[in-house]
Amino acid sequence: MISLLFSSVQRHLGDELDTSGVFVVLEKAHLKYAKVGRQLTLLNAQDHADYLMRNNEDPALYRPDIVHQALMTVLDSPLNKAGKIRGVYIHTTDNHVIYIDPIARIPRMFKRFCGLIVEVLQRMSVRSSQGGKKLLKLVRSPVDSHFPIGCRRIAFSHKAGNVTDFYEYAQEIDPTEPVVPFG
Repeated sequence: MISLLFSSVQRHLGDELDTSGVFVVLEKAHLKYAKVGRQLTLLNAQDHADYLMRNNEDPALYRPDIVHQALMTVLDSPLNKAGKIRGVYIHTTDNHVIYIDPIARIPRMFKRFCGLIVEVLQRMSVRSSQGGKKLLKLVRSPVDSHFPIGCRRIAFSHKAGNVTDFYEYAQEIDPTEPVVPFG
């Protein structure tokens, strides 16, 4: 199960307050690696179902392909191209938090993506080839510590008992107020 968390960010630009900006969090991602055969690999339901069942794990939970698709969608979005995404975080079920810089380019090939995630989990970071900037890195947990203090939190869930029309609710929010919707 993966949830999305958005946080509006306030930045000071001289005397002006810029409220544009979003953090995206992919929650409850089952990103675990193991030595299968002779090499380390990111576990996934399709390729490692037998291995996962032998280790008393539910293969249906191991879907790094969903994380991969979500990351590509967020990083290729018009919002990111406009420079409005301030950061992307993956919060794993092992309580690891991976920060992904919005300028990072995630590999299109799933197997390369798996290798990249294993590298981040092992080495704590991945640097760009030019300049050495850390594009992906493990950061301290909890993920909440990376967002503005006093944010309004909005929950998204298909199990919600009290359903609210999000468009109407969003119209009531002060645009300068930091907001963290999550689900």
